[in-house]
Amino acid sequence: MSSNFAFQPFGLSRAVTVVATAGTVTFSIVKQGGVTATVSAGNYQPASARVVNNGTATAFLAFGASAPTVSVSTGMAVRGASDSVFTIKGMPAMAFISAGTTTLNISLGEGL
Repeated sequence: MSSNFAFQPFGLSRAVTVVATAGTVTFSIVKQGGVTATVSAGNYQPASARVVNNGTATAFLAFGASAPTVSVSTGMAVRGASDSVFTIKGMPAMAFISAGTTTLNISLGEGL
């Protein structure tokens, strides 16, 4: 469960392009200077991911431990020009798909 304070990012954000073919991303924390820490059982796992949809097409997401699957009828919708915060603790992978093309900006962190 996320904490009840404002969202606090843990590292640099990552952008992904979403198209009609499902894609996946495995989260890593990238600090300024280029140091990358894979989100795994041995590293601190962020509680939340803030997902900003910079485009106009709705993106559909699914989170999981390794290889989540998603479709435009089963995923969680993030509408165009909006943002959502998802609790992801223990789920360092995200699958995404969209009927059109859009860009998602993903920031790992903690909070609402």
